[in-house]
Amino acid sequence: MEEAFNVNSEAVKLAPDDAEAHYNLGLILKMLGRSAQAQTSLKKAIRLNPLFTEAFYNLGNVLKEQKRLEEAETAYIRAIELEPRYYEAHFNLGNTLRELGRLEAAETSYLEATKWKGDFADAHYNFGATVQQLGRLEEAKKGYSRAISIRPNYPEAINNLGTILKEYGRFSDAELFYKRALELKPDFPEALYNLGLLLIGVGDYEEAKRLLIDNSDDNSQTLLLKCYFELKDKISFSNHLDFLVQQGTLNSTLGALTSRAEIRFGIKKENVFSKRPFEHVVTKKLSEKHDFDEVFVRPVKDILKEKKISFRTQDLLTKGQQTAGNLFAKNSEHINRIKRIILEEIENYRSRFYGSDEGFLRKWPREIYLKGWLINMKSGGELRPHMHENGWLSGAVYINVPDKNETDEGNFVVCVAEDFTEENRGYISNQTVDVSTGDLVIFPSSLLHYTIPFTTKFRRNILQRF
Repeated sequence: MEEAFNVNSEAVKLAPDDAEAHYNLGLILKMLGRSAQAQTSLKKAIRLNPLFTEAFYNLGNVLKEQKRLEEAETAYIRAIELEPRYYEAHFNLGNTLRELGRLEAAETSYLEATKWKGDFADAHYNFGATVQQLGRLEEAKKGYSRAISIRPNYPEAINNLGTILKEYGRFSDAELFYKRALELKPDFPEALYNLGLLLIGVGDYEEAKRLLIDNSDDNSQTLLLKCYFELKDKISFSNHLDFLVQQGTLNSTLGALTSRAEIRFGIKKENVFSKRPFEHVVTKKLSEKHDFDEVFVRPVKDILKEKKISFRTQDLLTKGQQTAGNLFAKNSEHINRIKRIILEEIENYRSRFYGSDEGFLRKWPREIYLKGWLINMKSGGELRPHMHENGWLSGAVYINVPDKNETDEGNFVVCVAEDFTEENRGYISNQTVDVSTGDLVIFPSSLLHYTIPFTTKFRRNILQRF
């Protein structure tokens, strides 16, 4: 490579006005990892030849590697203007837009890439991943299926298709796809985690343990701890919990299991995530600070009317539906306003507990990633006890809460365990939150939570999880 660099450097010296020579040098510099110099050479080539399509495209690639995404976007767009059929430029523009969080625009770019190259497996895959984030499961399924038809041994697409099938409640089919992805790529952490989570979800803890025990990924090792807990293997659980804490592992599942182990096994260990979770359950009246109907109610009604919206199978939800994907991935004026309000409240929450010794507050994530969905429940509906395995801070905005026939019906409950018995009922802590339309509830993700069934005839809408 150094020889190629020397040759092309000499070519530029001999022909300083040759755009091609500067372009070739730029490519070599890029391959050598010298991105700043590569950028200079490519820009020189463009100055000498403003119609140099390939130079614009590769300049976009260099800028994207530097995380200068808006500039990369401009370069790709110029390459496409010069050559509308340039499918690689459409594809990389899509990747750039996706990193910028502009998913609908990324979707369009991937479709353009496949328009000009129908057998572009990666473009079909990225299209599927993008619309999956937007909650459009059928389209995502088609994208992954098309990618696999082009490239049958595509572990990432096979894994993601498994996740779509799981969302539809087709657990046996999902398991087969996860296993196929692992056959093709045995060290695939995401597929290992997904399969482990599925096996735990269907109660096959022994198989999940066998799968996860030799996988060093942090998420998989936390799932292994859950296997020991569910298998009631007190010694293995205690030893593995000590190991994870020593490794510096910190997540909500670890926190939840530490609390639950004290109840089930009598194991008393410091909860490194949250020692006093109930002290950090906060309710805010958003309806007192904002025009709630305009900001929250109307946008939610519009979303639920969308023809492309998908609903996922949710075994924990009775008499209700849950939207698929991440509602906050949508780039719209209304969703962005809701995001800003929630992020502001999360920052207020953090400020409220400034200086706390709780692990989840001391080791606050550098970036707050919002993920959420809508729940639409009929009379008699409820959400059974669960926690957000990959969460840090959880919450719910109550869009529409009907009048209550009984004092507690429809209310929100947080607890440290769900296995209530007459013997431990007094020991297990729980807290009921009286909720009404316009309320925001925020709490550590290590807490299990559920809703009390309601009997009034009107529907109930909740924006849940952050």
